[in-house]
Amino acid sequence: MQPTQAAFTIQGAFSKVDLRLALAGTDGRWEIGVNGRNLGDEMTIQHAYDIAGNRFNSLTVGRTLIIDALLRF
Repeated sequence: MQPTQAAFTIQGAFSKVDLRLALAGTDGRWEIGVNGRNLGDEMTIQHAYDIAGNRFNSLTVGRTLIIDALLRF
């Protein structure tokens, strides 16, 4: 049996860019950073479903920025 490639499941080529910038103390006791995921804000298909003739696409999360901190004591 040959798998089918329904049109609603096909997407073009894409690239995603993630980046982390951090600043840390020279003694290694603290660190603060910014994480950026999917900086190009590419919306891509994560899952595609065909249930009883109804078609659904689940898309990935868009651009996300997170601030993190680390303190060692």
